Amino acid sequence: MAARIMDRGRGPEVEGTRVTVYRIMDFVQEGSPVGRIATELHLTEEQVHVALDYIAKHRRTVETEYAEILQRVQQRNSP
Repeated sequence: MAARIMDRGRGPEVEGTRVTVYRIMDFVQEGSPVGRIATELHLTEEQVHVALDYIAKHRRTVETEYAEILQRVQQRNSP
């Protein structure tokens, strides 16, 4: 079966995994090669390429949502 991106409500993710394109963006921001991304996230290189293609095709939306996620993570929780 060919790798593809799907959305089950958590954001676009590699089908058959729980790896979102936002998690892959962490590696993209570091400039990590495809092989390292695949190894670290237990994906095939094909799955990584599909995710990278999705990111490239939807760059503006993915980058905006990724920045929002990072901002939420960095905010402190209310006491």
